[in-house]
Amino acid sequence: MLPYASIVALGLISSASGAIWFTAPATIPQGSGIVVSPSFVSYTIELSYLPDYAGNKSVPNTFSENLLEQFRKFSGDDRPTIRVGGSSQDRVGYDPDLQVSHVLEGSGDLPARLTIGPTFFESLNTFTDTRFIYRLNMKRSVQNVTHYQNMLDTVAAACKALSNNNLLGWSYGNEPNLYGFDNWYPADYTAAWLKGTRDAKKVLEDKCPDLADDDKFRWLTPSPSSLSSGHVNIPDIMEAGIDEDGSVYFLGAHSLMKKLVNYKQPYSISETNSLYGAGRAGVSNTFGAALWALGFSLHAAAKNITRLNFHMGRDYRYSAWQPVQTSKQDIGTKAPYYGNLATAAILGRLGKDKVQVANLPATGNGAESAYGIYHSGKLAKVAILNMAEYNFTASGNATETELNKSKRSNHSFSINLDSNFNGKTATVRRLIAPGADSITGITWDGYTFNYDVGNGKAVRVSNVTVGEEVAVSDGKATLSIADSSAVVLEF
Repeated sequence: MLPYASIVALGLISSASGAIWFTAPATIPQGSGIVVSPSFVSYTIELSYLPDYAGNKSVPNTFSENLLEQFRKFSGDDRPTIRVGGSSQDRVGYDPDLQVSHVLEGSGDLPARLTIGPTFFESLNTFTDTRFIYRLNMKRSVQNVTHYQNMLDTVAAACKALSNNNLLGWSYGNEPNLYGFDNWYPADYTAAWLKGTRDAKKVLEDKCPDLADDDKFRWLTPSPSSLSSGHVNIPDIMEAGIDEDGSVYFLGAHSLMKKLVNYKQPYSISETNSLYGAGRAGVSNTFGAALWALGFSLHAAAKNITRLNFHMGRDYRYSAWQPVQTSKQDIGTKAPYYGNLATAAILGRLGKDKVQVANLPATGNGAESAYGIYHSGKLAKVAILNMAEYNFTASGNATETELNKSKRSNHSFSINLDSNFNGKTATVRRLIAPGADSITGITWDGYTFNYDVGNGKAVRVSNVTVGEEVAVSDGKATLSIADSSAVVLEF
């Protein structure tokens, strides 16, 4: 069995017998999610590790490039948006005379301090057709004039690399509710934010005037770690007038809202992943984490979230891929990537700006979840997750050699459908691995994206069943789903 922490984190629970039923309405039910972004599944790269993921002009990281391109190949939509930030953005300083791209001080998941030079920004131009949210140092810049000017110098340097139709927006500060400043109230934060963004616009007007246009001068704000902790939270700073200039293009936080406030800006979870502290080996890098990512993403889409940015960093346990070889981790595609790509594929191939997701309640014991995917208000796909726990190894630790001798259960799922679906055939695609604890052998629709097999490109494997179809008869479609796996039916 997986450790208790694994069960909690990944939502895997004991299985139960019997058929499981749910109904998928032909038209989208009331209370379903709003239209999702074409780049719904996106990423956050810790600023200190952007060169590892992207490379530079001389040596671009083709492995990362290939993995990002698979999103467009399998979804038919945009590639993921990359948010460059995280905690290291508030520890960074810019040195225009630095002869290397960056210098890290300290060890661990985050540097104690980071210095970047002009060549650092080459990493913003190695990915094709990829847009960035670039985040600026607020914590240091509000403390003295020298750091503040350094932040503005960073804008001048970064904007040149972001003038190639690759800028989605800017952001000022990361998790400001955790800065620990005295008297850091909504009005104080808002005043500092408005001053910083206004001065940044003056820099752009001088150095990159095209990016100062109103349709390109866009900001994500404020990215608190939660919606209500500390004095800096979205409702209060909106009330304090943070959008006084009309430059707030989208709202971002690092947790779900209990209740979506009716703001005009779209709401995204701008930094998220399965566990805090960059994840845990044996949990965050397993197939269970891939299933969690899929379920969490579809649930978020059904709750009016327009985009998710999954956080990554070099050697982070929960990263979707390890971009370079280090003494701690091998370069390679990790389990969460499969959950991310499966989500994009499930939401894709339907047409931009018209896809919505609805939660479909089931009759089981809570080990399953189902979601209807609607295009222009009509049912197009159904995704089903069977989260009943099955581990490949006896101990639930993928590094152990003793295999689980128990047989993997399969459960029958029946979908009630409108009579108009009678006679139609649904294509079935599966997200599956040997078990929830697996870190290898994972496939989506029979494809692997391993570094060793195709350098991140999709390669069909021979030992996985593909091309399945399910006929709709008497207003229902029935299929079998293995424990700890997921499927999508495309009508």
